[in-house]
Amino acid sequence: MAERIPRKTLALGVAVAVSLMALPGAVDGGSLAGSRGLQSDKEERPNIIFILLDDLDYYDLPAYGSTDIETPSIDQMVSEGMQLTSYYANGPLCPPTRNSLMTGNYPSRHGIKRLPPDSYKGIPGYVPVLPLMLQGWGYATAHVGKWHLGHKHEEYLPSSKGYDTSLIGKTGRVQPNYGSPCLYLDDSPTATCFSQHATSVLTDFTLDFIEQNQAGPFFVNLWYFTPHTPLNCPPGFECGNPGDEDYNIRRYRAMIEYADQQIGRVFTKLFELGLDKNTIVVVTSDNGGYAANGTQAATPPGAPDLEGFKTKVFERGIRVPFMAWAPDLIPAGTVNDSVVMSFDMWQTFEQLARPEGVATRIPIDGVDVWPILSKNASVDRQETLFWELNFKDNDDGTPTPTGWYQNFAVRNGDWKLVMDNNNSWTAPRLFDLGNDPGETTNLSGQFPGLVERLMAEYWAWRKETSAVPYYVQTSSGEVTYTGGESGISFQFTGAGGLADLGDTKLFDFGEGDFSVSLKLRIDQGGTKPVIAQKPGSWILSLTNNNKVKVRLVACSDCGPQAGCELNETDTIITSDTRLVVGREYDVALTVTGFRTDNSTLRIYVNGVLQPQVSTEVCSVAVVEEPIRVGNNYNSDRPLIGEIQDLTFRLNVLTQEEIDMLVQ
Repeated sequence: MAERIPRKTLALGVAVAVSLMALPGAVDGGSLAGSRGLQSDKEERPNIIFILLDDLDYYDLPAYGSTDIETPSIDQMVSEGMQLTSYYANGPLCPPTRNSLMTGNYPSRHGIKRLPPDSYKGIPGYVPVLPLMLQGWGYATAHVGKWHLGHKHEEYLPSSKGYDTSLIGKTGRVQPNYGSPCLYLDDSPTATCFSQHATSVLTDFTLDFIEQNQAGPFFVNLWYFTPHTPLNCPPGFECGNPGDEDYNIRRYRAMIEYADQQIGRVFTKLFELGLDKNTIVVVTSDNGGYAANGTQAATPPGAPDLEGFKTKVFERGIRVPFMAWAPDLIPAGTVNDSVVMSFDMWQTFEQLARPEGVATRIPIDGVDVWPILSKNASVDRQETLFWELNFKDNDDGTPTPTGWYQNFAVRNGDWKLVMDNNNSWTAPRLFDLGNDPGETTNLSGQFPGLVERLMAEYWAWRKETSAVPYYVQTSSGEVTYTGGESGISFQFTGAGGLADLGDTKLFDFGEGDFSVSLKLRIDQGGTKPVIAQKPGSWILSLTNNNKVKVRLVACSDCGPQAGCELNETDTIITSDTRLVVGREYDVALTVTGFRTDNSTLRIYVNGVLQPQVSTEVCSVAVVEEPIRVGNNYNSDRPLIGEIQDLTFRLNVLTQEEIDMLVQ
């Protein structure tokens, strides 16, 4: 019988500044008892090398059935280590998975879904991240390669995340190309350009870091750009000529084979320095393969024909190769089908690297999977798992009535519920992965109760993980407030008052989704009172005749490189409903702020979508100011009345969620 992973909370004892705002709340990490066996057998803590390939498909490697690509280094790694067949990225796109690896949490906790090149989003500075913890425990740390975790604020950059050194590309792909990459050394604002292939440049930097820190322990993220586009023919390969029918696929395969050569250099260095017995090496991918350029591999004979690709929450968009190697620690030549997620790496590495006698207490979503890797344990994952990406991946995608591209998946055991609005589905579909890994047979009609249960879990997960934790930093005037981290209630009496919330980068819409919801009662009308304001960015208020009004400093240019500072305009919408003094109303505003022509701003009053909407919002101005509740920044538009359960969320409220608010 498969083991079950028990849930437990880690104990605290690490020199990392952690605000209560960083804690995910009720979701704790978990591990199998006795998983710290490594340090009882070895005095030295292990070195860790985490190699992440970009857009590697599930069937791209010989270990997973490919007969078209040769990867002798990875093949040997698999023969001497372990291969997982049910390893999942936390997202079908680059940033969500990278966020989960850094934080051990669902990326929705930090609003990380997509990060355009000029994005203002990133991992807030107060969030505990793995490299910062390891650095505090004496590990030498490095990040080498693709970053794609935000770069507009200093707190988003590698040195603020616990890396002693770094050589990175800040955005989603190598710049300007593989043959002459320009990379940023140690958070420098100026790139250094190289005249050799990007994949070898990153490997050279990693090998130098290993040699300089061979006394250990060390932790290095080697996050290659390859085989992400632009397709490139690496040195030493013959890929044909533009116009050849197989030109794209030959370049793609060459990129993977060249990466394998570079990975082989890493193993050679470990053996050369005698580090092979105390180093853990992991190779995996951030999401499924990219299918638009015709490079997706054919399904190998006898293998399940998996559905999807990058940007999809079907199996082939999120299930990716995973290989782990550590002689004497990980059993050689083993294959394990236990379900593992990318956010599990955080606690797994934390457990291995933590000094004896030190305890941590940081609730996270991932679990320790070292028992799987070290003992080949068959683990029956009990908790429900979630994926979500609101992404329009083609011009034919049909938005929901709220303008939101609803793509999500929920897995519990072998059951998987999938919604793919880009396929114009009107309802989620249910699949039994145990008998139907290709997700071909919709069983939702046969098991409506199961669909209802999984949907309820999904809505609860969205509510819990998207809520922005906040606190009242200062207040003045006649205001009292009560409540927790994500739903505070305010009472404004007499001449009114105000409350300024502690600033967090999560309050910046930027180009992402955002929602505000509350219950509102006004005891005095006709004064244009302000409910909440982030000056220079947005304001939620009432008009003279008590209609709800939203004003955004927004961008109307939906181009992929549009800079909001160059295209600022006021976007204003007003409700039809007039609020009556003394009555309580449910009020919500919701913004889809991604760079598509269907980005929207909407207001709901008592669950009813108000007729006036705006479809001109592609990005919202980002300012370094806290949110003020109950008045404006001139303190001349006080709200007299009550705000209950003021909640900020990093997603769009769907009509279903709006209905739940007013129940």
